Amino acid sequence: MVAVITADGGPHCSGTLIGPHTVITAAHCGVDPTTFPQFAVFFGASLGQGGSTVAISDARLDPSFDATTLDHDVALLTLRQAAPVAPIALDTEMLDATFVGQDVNVVGYGVTSATSADEGSRHVGQARVSAVSGLDFTVLPAPSQPCEGDSGGAALRTSTGATTLVGVVSQGDDACVDHAEFARIDVERTPFIDPYLASTAPGTAQVGQKCFYDTQCKAGPCLQTSDAPGLWFCGGSCGRSSDCPKGMACSGGACRYPLPSPGAPGWGCTQDSDCEAGGACISNPSSDAQVCSVRCNPAQSTCPGGFACQSTSGADFYCLASPTSPASSAGCAIALPADEAPGVAATAIAVLLALLSAKRRAAHRG
Repeated sequence: MVAVITADGGPHCSGTLIGPHTVITAAHCGVDPTTFPQFAVFFGASLGQGGSTVAISDARLDPSFDATTLDHDVALLTLRQAAPVAPIALDTEMLDATFVGQDVNVVGYGVTSATSADEGSRHVGQARVSAVSGLDFTVLPAPSQPCEGDSGGAALRTSTGATTLVGVVSQGDDACVDHAEFARIDVERTPFIDPYLASTAPGTAQVGQKCFYDTQCKAGPCLQTSDAPGLWFCGGSCGRSSDCPKGMACSGGACRYPLPSPGAPGWGCTQDSDCEAGGACISNPSSDAQVCSVRCNPAQSTCPGGFACQSTSGADFYCLASPTSPASSAGCAIALPADEAPGVAATAIAVLLALLSAKRRAAHRG
């Protein structure tokens, strides 16, 4: 079991390790593709006693998650390093009416009551299943109940000596005394959990493809880009650029992309999904080129030197390179042979990476 913590080490939500590099938590906790750099995962009995903290390198919400109803309230986090403990197995049975009346162990790092302030320590209690619906199941205290900070935590059941994860804490009554609802693992596996685990397994990323940890790359290390801290690509070993895939260059003995990196601010794009780290695909007023960029506040200094917060259309402001600054004419950090330079990069070096301003959302009480 893990705690999902903020960048300053404070408690935020709970979660469960389901693979050496994968944690499952609640989608409503707000750890998503744009905010994950603001969080980390903690392994240990109590934040106060200390333990192991591992960085998060990717976060995905169930595509069907509904923030209003909390249907499909599940998110998956990938860890930069392998976890220091063994994962818990996912339950393999489909839940039905026979699950009603069974007891489950509830685990989380939340408070022990609605009036307590003891969040940050791992607690285990027992609850009893009272109902099973299409997406969730409900528990009653027997005598324990999830509370604030337990969002994303686990419902575990033991059968024939094996303990498995059967549900994820989603929501409950404000007083933490009446009931709680858990997202069902069995209905999330086929459409969401299993495909993600397969796509992020060790050895699944080729040179030049995005990666989240070193051993995910089939060859070479997983290298962080210099223009987008949340972007990493597999870089195979090389002696010269011809050893690298087309569009990459050999730098420091590894294949890297020239700047701007694919999906980073400044990268040519056609839609928002082409941009990473919370970026948007915008039309640069000075060139009419479609490039990835990030929003900024003209009243604050959110753009680094050489770049200005400029209006692109009405109230929309983005960080764009100042026309007279060196940055506006800066070339690629890694030179590519003319026949290897990607076309999208040639027209897209006008925008820089602004500091991520994704606002951390407070987790709903689970």
